[in-house]
Amino acid sequence: MELVVHCEEAEILPEGTFLERACKKIDAELRETMRKVYKLYSPYRNLYLDKCYGESKRPLWEWMNFSKYKE
Repeated sequence: MELVVHCEEAEILPEGTFLERACKKIDAELRETMRKVYKLYSPYRNLYLDKCYGESKRPLWEWMNFSKYKE
């Protein structure tokens, strides 16, 4: 659906060809998505039990099963 919206927006913009405008909008959207994914799921960062991740409103310790790690 977002691709259709970007193409519709690119159709009404005056500068450049339609293909150039559409590609710019789609590339910008993909870069933003990849930036968000990297920020959330980077293997080089630690996860904290008291922090909420993604769109969740609950901290990590509430929704992850740690029962097999109990001493």
